[in-house]
Amino acid sequence: MSSRPRLAPSFRFLTALVGIALLSAVVPSAAQATDGGTFVVLTNEKRASVDLPGVTLSAAVDTITAERAAQMARNDTLAHDLDYVQRRLADLGVCWKNLGEIIAWEKGWPSHSYQRTVDAWWASTAHHAIMAGDFNAAGGAWKVSGSGATYSVMVFIKACGTTSSTLTAPAGPSVIARSPAPGATGVGFRPRVRATFSEAVRGVDGTTFVLHDVATGKRISASVSYDAVTHQATLLPAHYLWLGRTYRVTLRAGIHDADGNALERTGWRFTVKRVQWFSPERRVAFDAGQHVGFRFDRNGTIIARKAYTLSHDSGAPTSKRALIPGHSGVWYYITAGVWAGYWVRASSSVRLQ
Repeated sequence: MSSRPRLAPSFRFLTALVGIALLSAVVPSAAQATDGGTFVVLTNEKRASVDLPGVTLSAAVDTITAERAAQMARNDTLAHDLDYVQRRLADLGVCWKNLGEIIAWEKGWPSHSYQRTVDAWWASTAHHAIMAGDFNAAGGAWKVSGSGATYSVMVFIKACGTTSSTLTAPAGPSVIARSPAPGATGVGFRPRVRATFSEAVRGVDGTTFVLHDVATGKRISASVSYDAVTHQATLLPAHYLWLGRTYRVTLRAGIHDADGNALERTGWRFTVKRVQWFSPERRVAFDAGQHVGFRFDRNGTIIARKAYTLSHDSGAPTSKRALIPGHSGVWYYITAGVWAGYWVRASSSVRLQ
């Protein structure tokens, strides 16, 4: 079980402002992600909420954050290393005036969440100061250690010039708008997933714009289109997405501009809503045999139970299907008949017509 975040501020001042370590008894998935694009998008949403300009994703800084996440995961220790960051910036030829780092450790969550990490940083006064600081470029990454702890890191810099190639090396298209928004919840069951690019691009198709079910890793069949006028790509799932599931959108480097500059691989996640209403009502088919209906309180506690044996195949209207807290499977709310006002779990013998 995850616990509440524990914060441990630790400021240092060198030639740059240094961030703090966020300790969250909270974690994750398996693997690693160098997806500074998602960290930057979410950070810019926070900055915009307080009328601050956004920061640019820096390929060089993103590389450094991947190295820093790997260091912490390898040692299984949450620790700043601004000396290393400064040395690597010099190695990569990045000119900077100001520098900040924020890091996080979490354990106990079923999967990694960019949104959860960014929200926790933003809610911490010390981390907030870095995220809302005088910076114009950033990068981010996360990695899981051998013990199952996830280490996340973002590095912010104030580059010497906003046109410096170090901010966007190599030059190429970027994603300037995403829908559903990164980390969005309560998304519809067959959303039109959209990405708007900073310029006209080529190579948008079903191999470069993809959707996966995070829980199963399964790729979702979908149609993909691109509007050359608006520079917007649209992905439409071939079927309804699953209740309460989290899905990951990925845009791959096969997308490029007219000069051949590739889009840096990026992606984001969203979660589908947990209740689907039917209007008009649908019908649920019941095979002959015994079935059990339940009533629940708002926390998923059973407050009533009704068992009944059907002598022949039957059916009943349903107004919605949903996930019930603490109970597996999908449930139908029956509005008439034997189980009027009760929930019945979907199965091979209880199915939507």
